[in-house]
Amino acid sequence: MRNEKFVIIVIFGIFAIFSMVMIFASYNIYSKILFQSEENEKARTVLCYVSNKIHSGDAEGKVYLKHINEVNSLVIEEENNGIVYNTYIYYHDGYLKEYVQSADKEADLGYGDKLIELSGFKIKSEKNGLITIKMSDSENNSHSMSITLRSGGDKIEQLQEH
Repeated sequence: MRNEKFVIIVIFGIFAIFSMVMIFASYNIYSKILFQSEENEKARTVLCYVSNKIHSGDAEGKVYLKHINEVNSLVIEEENNGIVYNTYIYYHDGYLKEYVQSADKEADLGYGDKLIELSGFKIKSEKNGLITIKMSDSENNSHSMSITLRSGGDKIEQLQEH
């Protein structure tokens, strides 16, 4: 009788240990899935944000790329109450940044607002108004998107990748 109780307790102990191992393993798997999901959401958010900014300012000659202080910047011109403003979207010091300033002043990208931390962001123009955006998240996973300007973009400045 005593051996039977001992065997039952040992079997119960082994079951409890394996149950705990399974719970911890499941937690780690869930954490990795959740983290990857958050990274994917961040990438989609960045790409959609830039895409929406491009489409909202898409008019002949109003969306272009410009090389400022060793940084490739997407520039979107907008007019508000007779004043022309430029919105600069660029990658600097590990962040995607945005800077809005009157078009008659020279851009100073050091004042840009930090939008989101990234490990890389490149934007380049191609023929026929095609703009390609490539970004890397904190895990160095690459994401990209190509956007065609509705206005044609034949005058968009061709920039080299740096």
